[in-house]
Amino acid sequence: MTVPVSKFTAQRSLHPMGFGSRRPTGVPLVNASHWAARFAWAREHRHRSVEDLKRVAVSDESRFQREAEHMPSGS
Repeated sequence: MTVPVSKFTAQRSLHPMGFGSRRPTGVPLVNASHWAARFAWAREHRHRSVEDLKRVAVSDESRFQREAEHMPSGS
């Protein structure tokens, strides 16, 4: 069964859960020199063992955060 829901009802329901609307920030695209630098780094480190890789901190470099993480408590 499909129930029609207005845009504003959805927003009111999602906002308390920490999902707010934000415009995405501009992120530069990877250009040829960035690609070459990443490729060179990967070639230099391709012989690392699994034990070496277990000690590496990995970041996906995402630039988004839930709004609720930055809201003062009680808001």
